[in-house]
Amino acid sequence: MPLAKGAGIFATTRSPNTIMQEMLAQLDFRAEGEAYPSTLQRDETLLFLLDAL
Repeated sequence: MPLAKGAGIFATTRSPNTIMQEMLAQLDFRAEGEAYPSTLQRDETLLFLLDAL
């Protein structure tokens, strides 16, 4: 990710959004921790991390 300039990046997505989870995995993001309740939606939220290069 050129714009990250060597820094780590995080992303969140709703648990039923499997397409986004697959996209993040293809970009080498990894799921971290456990799903947690969303304050805005009924679904749980997942955290994904991309390590700094």
